[in-house]
Amino acid sequence: MVLESRNYRLALPVIDKIIFNFPTERSSEADGSVPCGQHRDSGGYITIDSGLTGRISPITVHEYYMLGAMAYIALSKWEEAMLFLELILVSPNASQANGFMLEAYRKWILLGCIINGRVRRTYNFHRSSANCI
Repeated sequence: MVLESRNYRLALPVIDKIIFNFPTERSSEADGSVPCGQHRDSGGYITIDSGLTGRISPITVHEYYMLGAMAYIALSKWEEAMLFLELILVSPNASQANGFMLEAYRKWILLGCIINGRVRRTYNFHRSSANCI
């Protein structure tokens, strides 16, 4: 809805919050207690079993980060957009790339050119860095 209306600033209160973990079906800390109980993090009580969330797939996570990256790009928040795109690229998946990962890689390359004037180095995966036109 934010992307359709082009009112990208409305997304900032959500996407500026750091996500520390995603809900799982069961957590080793999940004890059925209330959220105000003692928990190391929200993973202790936000589980599918608790009813506080639904099932989340890798595609759902990739979609969240892609939409967040697009909002950051529209607001010229390049570093934040790069982070969201990198989170798509390094997140666990079923041993095969999906469309979100391909699109994230394309946008990641282009943003590297905008930020640095060249393709950003990728943690020593390849030695040379190409110049952008």
